[in-house]
Amino acid sequence: MYMICRENIILYDRYGTFMSIRERMINSKIKSEEVFLRQCIEFSKKIGSEKWVRKFDKTLMHYMYRNNRRRF
Repeated sequence: MYMICRENIILYDRYGTFMSIRERMINSKIKSEEVFLRQCIEFSKKIGSEKWVRKFDKTLMHYMYRNNRRRF
């Protein structure tokens, strides 16, 4: 099971893995997007991928910024 992506665009996803993960996240009431992004950052650190750590960290900062703007 693997996916091929380029600049966040899926080029190959034979089994629909990305879409199934996306659907589960949209429908999930248990885990928030913030928790999910923090787990992605930790996993990326464990596998030693600085590129993905930076990408998920940037995504998390945008998410937190949007949520803070909505509150005011």
